[in-house]
Amino acid sequence: MRSFAKTAGVGLMAIIMVITVTPGVFGQGVGGGVSSNVGGAGNKGLVKLRASVVCANCTLDEARAAHPDLTDLYELRHEQGQVVIRVSSVDNSTSSKDEGTTGRWTDVSQSPQLAVRAKDSIFQKLIDKRNQAKELEITGILRTSRTLDISDITVLG
Repeated sequence: MRSFAKTAGVGLMAIIMVITVTPGVFGQGVGGGVSSNVGGAGNKGLVKLRASVVCANCTLDEARAAHPDLTDLYELRHEQGQVVIRVSSVDNSTSSKDEGTTGRWTDVSQSPQLAVRAKDSIFQKLIDKRNQAKELEITGILRTSRTLDISDITVLG
């Protein structure tokens, strides 16, 4: 009888651990430890941006003053610095047909300043002078809080 009680106690403890630990594991996002639901901010979905860096460690106002002819400029702020990018296309691969291909991006990016969460090594690709003016593909998750969780940046040109 004592053996059964000990086994049942260990089994019950294992069940409690699985129930309490598992939700935290599911909260981990893909690509750089970026959580899929940090701070309860709503998820607007996966987005792929085609963009080029206009300037690194500059403000949106400075970029507009230096390039008054450019449109679709966005300032991305990260703890390592900030960049201004020019977005040439947006692909919301998970958007519904009713929403259109740029619906989510337009909803969230009404203000041209976005916070960025990304591994330092990924953000370095944006501020690297060798990548300025080259076409980049930025993949990430766009949040309703106007935060872009970048999981990957591919230099295309």
